[in-house]
Amino acid sequence: MTKSQKIAWILFYILIFSFLLFNSFSYLDHDLGWHLRVGEQIAQEKSVPNFEYYDYTLEGKTWVDHEWLLNLTSFEIYENFGYIALTIAFALLVIAVFIIQAVFIKKYTKKNIDFFVMFFQLLGLIGMSPHLGVRMQEIALFNILLLLIIIFYYNQNKKIQTLFWLLPLFIFWANTHASFLIGLFIFAFWIFVKILENILVKFKFFDLINFEYKINKKEIITSIGFFFLVASSTLLNPYGLKLYTFLGEYTNTFYMKLIAEWLPIYYYPIHYKQLFYSAIITSILIVLVYSSYKFVKNQGQKKNISMHKIDLWHFLLTVLFLILAFKSKRHFPLLFLVSLPLMVNFISTEFKLSKNILSLNKKNYIIASYLVMVVLVTTSSFFIRANYTNDPFQNKKYCQRMPCEAINFLKNNEEYKNLKIFNNYGWGGYMIWVWPEKKLFIDGRLPQYKYNKHALLQEYYDFFDEETLENKLDRYNIKLVFLKINQPIKLNWIDKYVMGLDEEKINDQKNNLKEYLQKNLSWDMIYEDKITQIYFKK
Repeated sequence: MTKSQKIAWILFYILIFSFLLFNSFSYLDHDLGWHLRVGEQIAQEKSVPNFEYYDYTLEGKTWVDHEWLLNLTSFEIYENFGYIALTIAFALLVIAVFIIQAVFIKKYTKKNIDFFVMFFQLLGLIGMSPHLGVRMQEIALFNILLLLIIIFYYNQNKKIQTLFWLLPLFIFWANTHASFLIGLFIFAFWIFVKILENILVKFKFFDLINFEYKINKKEIITSIGFFFLVASSTLLNPYGLKLYTFLGEYTNTFYMKLIAEWLPIYYYPIHYKQLFYSAIITSILIVLVYSSYKFVKNQGQKKNISMHKIDLWHFLLTVLFLILAFKSKRHFPLLFLVSLPLMVNFISTEFKLSKNILSLNKKNYIIASYLVMVVLVTTSSFFIRANYTNDPFQNKKYCQRMPCEAINFLKNNEEYKNLKIFNNYGWGGYMIWVWPEKKLFIDGRLPQYKYNKHALLQEYYDFFDEETLENKLDRYNIKLVFLKINQPIKLNWIDKYVMGLDEEKINDQKNNLKEYLQKNLSWDMIYEDKITQIYFKK
C-alpha cells in the first residue's frame, strides 16, 4: 500500500467517524434509558436481573437480560465518562467493523478493490444510519463479521484449530446480545451450503458454481460437531438454559407488525437509501448468474475461469439476508455486512481499475486535491454541527421528542406521584431512567412477553381499541394517562407520486383513547405541551 493510499484510507475513516458522531447525536434511542438503568442495577447488585422491577404489569415475574454485559459496560462508560464518551465508543465499534471488513474483503478478492470498498461502505453507511448510534444491536455487526472471517479461513486452510476461535466468540456473543442465535443460524447455513456443494458438483448444469473451496465429508462432519460444541458454549452465561427459554418467547411476532424498524422495507417511513442499496444487490445477483453462465459456456477451460464463477456460500447468504432485509428494515445492516464481499468481487471483476487510482501522480493530482478538500470540508461540517451533549435525557433537542417537561411536572406535584400510570410504549425506556421510582405499564424491553394469553404489547394496544379501552382503564385502576401528541407527517414527492402514499390518510389516524378521555367527564387534562398530554381521573 502506497503512502497516498494510506492517507486516503485515514481520511475516509475520519469522514466515517464524523458522520457516525453527527448521526448518533441527531437522536436519542428510546431504549437507552432502560439499558443504562439495568446496567446500573447489575453494577450495584453484582448480579444479573432475574425479576421485574420496572413495570407493574409484570411485577415479580422473571425475565432475562440477554444484553447484560453490554448494558453493564455502557452504564460504566456513561457513569464515569459521560454520554459523549459512550457515543464515541459505539462509533469506534462501527469503525472497527468497517476496517476489519475492508481488510477481509481484500484477502477474499485478492484484487485492487480499495475504491470499490470505500464506495460501497459509504453507500451502506448512509443506508444503515437509521439503525446506528448508541444502540446495543451494533455488537451484532462486529460478531457476525468475526464469524464470517473464521468460516472463511477454515474454508481456506481446512485446519480444525481455526474453528476453535468460534468458542470464545460465541461465549462473548451469548452474553452481549440475542443475535448470537443469528450467528448459530449462519454457521448451520454454511454447513448446509457445503453439503449442497458436494451434491451439485456431480451435475454438469452447475458448472457456473465455483467448487474450489468445497470441503469433504470428514470436514463436514467435523463442522457439524463444532456446531453442537459452539451451541453448547452459549450456555456459559449467568442464565444458562433460561436464556433460550426466554428467547423462545419471541415466537410471538405481534411486535413486528407495529414497531417501525421491524416493518418491511416498503412500509412507511420508507428508507429510500436502503431500497437503492437493495436494488443494486438484486441487480448484481441477477447479472452475476447470467454472466457466470455465459462466461463458463463460452470460455471453456481458461485458467481464470474460477474468478468468474459463483461463490455459492456468499451468493446464498446474500440472497437470504436480502429477503430478511425486505421483510424487516432492522436487518438491513446485516444485509450490508454479508453482501459486500460478493458485491465488491463482482464489480472489481467486471470493471477493472488502475492500481494507482488512490495514488498521487501528475494525472490525478488535481482531482485528488479536490476530493481531499471535499472530504475535509464535509468532515469538519459533521464535527461542527453535531449536537454534543453529556446529558441526553434533558437535552433541548431530544426533549422535542421526549416527555421531559411532562415528567418534571409530575415530579413537582406530589398528589400525582403515587397514582397508577398508563404510559406511551416508546417513552418507557426513557422514563425508567429519569423517573426510576415510578412503575410503568410497559417499556421497550419485553414487548413479546406472554401476558393475558397474548403479547404484552398487544395488551397495550387494547387501550386504543374503542371496544376494550374503558374496561382496561378500570381493570388496572389507572389514574394517569400519558399521551403522545403526534405531529402531522409531511410526505415528500417520492412518497406521494412514486409510492402512492396518502398524506391525509396517514395523518387521519383515529386515537380512540384520546377521544374517550376528552369526552369523559371523569377525566381532566392536567398538563399539555407540544408533544405530551396528561389526563387525570378525578
